[in-house]
Amino acid sequence: MLAVMIRMADGSQRLIRDIRVLDEVATAEGRTGTVTHVMARRHTGALIRIVAWGHSHLRCAPDRPVLTRRGFVAAGDLTDDDWIALPRYIPARADSIEPGALVNLMELRAPTRGARTVTHYGKTGAVDSVVEALPPRLPMTAALGRLLGLYAAEGNTTANKVVWTYGAHERDTLAPETVALIKEALGAEGRAQPRPNGVVNVVLYGKAWRLLFERLVPGTTKRGDKHLSEHVTAGDAAFLAGVLGGWYDGDGYVRVRGNVASRDGITVSARLALDMHAIAVGLGRRPAIVGSEPSVNRHAATRQYRWNVTLPSERKEESREGYCRCGCGERVTAGLRAVRNPLKQQYISGHHLRDYRSAQDESYLWRKVREVVEEPCEGGYVFDLEVEGDHSYIDEGIAVQDGAGGDDGR
Repeated sequence: MLAVMIRMADGSQRLIRDIRVLDEVATAEGRTGTVTHVMARRHTGALIRIVAWGHSHLRCAPDRPVLTRRGFVAAGDLTDDDWIALPRYIPARADSIEPGALVNLMELRAPTRGARTVTHYGKTGAVDSVVEALPPRLPMTAALGRLLGLYAAEGNTTANKVVWTYGAHERDTLAPETVALIKEALGAEGRAQPRPNGVVNVVLYGKAWRLLFERLVPGTTKRGDKHLSEHVTAGDAAFLAGVLGGWYDGDGYVRVRGNVASRDGITVSARLALDMHAIAVGLGRRPAIVGSEPSVNRHAATRQYRWNVTLPSERKEESREGYCRCGCGERVTAGLRAVRNPLKQQYISGHHLRDYRSAQDESYLWRKVREVVEEPCEGGYVFDLEVEGDHSYIDEGIAVQDGAGGDDGR
């Protein structure tokens, strides 16, 4: 299950038990604050899991104040009439990445300027590749963001190269685009390598490039710990939109229900899911995040817990008979008796836009509470922070107040 993650001032996520005094965190008010105390205490009672539409994994002590439309309310006192707040926070702290600060070129004995040609020997013979030196500065453009998003979805590294792996259906789309993005964003040469099984690998050679990508997007898909580093999450809205779009195009799919198409991004990394969810909230995309146990079948005896980050209501132009013409995806009802869900009775035309589930303003994405569930406290201890100034922070994407309760920091 998802560990308790706190949103830092640079946009990254960190386990609450790993936060130290004087670290900077994002606050519930969309500002930043300095941590002045980190506390742990034994908790013998039950924890509260807040189940809201599109967000249901936050676990906290019953006395933890959570920001709602009626102010801060203890988690144990929430009702299904409450709306919880997810702050729309975009750090915009950096406009460039300095590779030299992340990769020690002298230790690698790598060239600091120009390019060199390297010969690689494989089953098909010798292949010459151009290895470009790392530039002193990489502007955080939308193109670089998209390249990193594609790497978060489809990328990995070996000893001396960075590899993006695409299926046969992406042979003429994402594969050539990635080669072009490597040239545009990095000033380097990428090579597309078709494989006998139809898979296409896009390869960027060079140990220095490999180390750079491992610093920017640490972790691996196999271990389920891939995530965005603070060097990536600190970018502005245009850069982060590129990251989000690249990840969805690499690891997502379009789901059509009625007259509405939504985009689902899937990952086995809880931290990467939280990273992408936080970016989407900040950009005003009204995302939902859901964890689930995948089904096991004869093709895969074991599978990892997975996370879906959904961007809803990308409306299609055409309309279908029997559905609301606004594109909300709901069937038009002839009269009140045809409406089974009382929540929809006031939207007899079908034009409800799912406003009973979520709403949004300039500062917050609001999600309606469905229920609060008591669960056992595993480990026996809960953690809390004290934050200078606003006395609040962002816990699993949700705005909470400091000092009064605690989080399950297993």
